[in-house]
Amino acid sequence: KVIGLLKSFGSNKYLIQKIFLINCFYIMMKGIIIGNSIAFFILFMQSNFGFFKLDSETYYLSEIPVFFSFYYFFLINLGVIFTCMISLLIPSSLISKIYPSKVLRLTWFFQIKLYFYFQNSIFVIKKLNELRRKYTAYYR
Repeated sequence: KVIGLLKSFGSNKYLIQKIFLINCFYIMMKGIIIGNSIAFFILFMQSNFGFFKLDSETYYLSEIPVFFSFYYFFLINLGVIFTCMISLLIPSSLISKIYPSKVLRLTWFFQIKLYFYFQNSIFVIKKLNELRRKYTAYYR
C-alpha cells in the first residue's frame, strides 16, 4: 500500500528500492547487534566459567574450548551483511515494479473480501455453537 502511495506521488523505482533496502538494513543491523551480544555473552561465560562440559572419558578435554578472533568475527559479520543485501536486491526490484493503481485497487478489494469472509465465518461459528448446545443438552 505504501509503495502504491509513493509511486502515485511520483517516486521512481530506484527511490523505492533504496527505501526498501535501507529499512531492511536497519532491521538486519538490529538482529546482528542482538546476535553478537548473545554470542559475546556465551563466549565470555564459556571461557571464564566453562558452562558447557564434555565427557572426559570420551574426549581429552573436560569442557568445550573457546577461541575468539576479532578478524574472523568482523569477516563473518561482513559476509552476513553482504549476503543479505545481495539477496534483498531481487525482492526490492520486484517491489519497485508494482503499479500504484493495481495496489490501491487490490487492497480495497481484499479488505471487502476479508470483511465478508469473517462475517460469514462468524455466522457459521455461531450456528455451530447453537447446534452443539442443542444436541449436548438433548443427549444429557
